[in-house]
Amino acid sequence: MKYIFPAAALVLDRVLKHKARSEHLPEVPCPHLEFHHIENDGLAGSILRNRPALVKWLPCAALGVNVPTLLHGFRKQSRPAKCGIALLLAGSASNVCDRLKNGTVTDMLRFPTAPGKLKTLVFNLADFMIFFGALLTLLRTVQSTSNQKG
Repeated sequence: MKYIFPAAALVLDRVLKHKARSEHLPEVPCPHLEFHHIENDGLAGSILRNRPALVKWLPCAALGVNVPTLLHGFRKQSRPAKCGIALLLAGSASNVCDRLKNGTVTDMLRFPTAPGKLKTLVFNLADFMIFFGALLTLLRTVQSTSNQKG
C-alpha cells in the first residue's frame, strides 16, 4: 500500500509519454503549465546530445550502480525514505526505458510563466519523480545522520 504513489506516478508518466508520442495530449486549463512534446536526445537539458552512445548507456550504468546502493538497508529506512527511494528508482527506470526503446526520452511538460531559463525547459513526470525522490531521500538521510550525532 505504501508504494501506491510511486507506482501511480510511474504509470501516469508512461501514459503521458505514450500520448505525447502519438500527439494526443489534452489542453491544459492552466496558464502556468502546457504540454509541449519534444524527444530529448541528450541528457538533462540536451547536454551530450552529440554523443549518442554515451547518452544511451550512461543512465543505464548509473541506474545499475545506484540500485544496490539505494536498496542497501532498505527495510530499515523510514517510510518517507522508502517512498523517496521508490520515486527515484521508478523515475529513473522510466527514463532509461525510453532511452533504450526510442534512443530519446519523451518530454512534454513546460512551465511558460516560470522565471528565467526554466520557462524554456521541457520535462516529463519521471524527471519530477527523480528530483523529489532524491530530495526526500537526501533529507531523510541528513535527518537520520543528525539524529545519530545528537
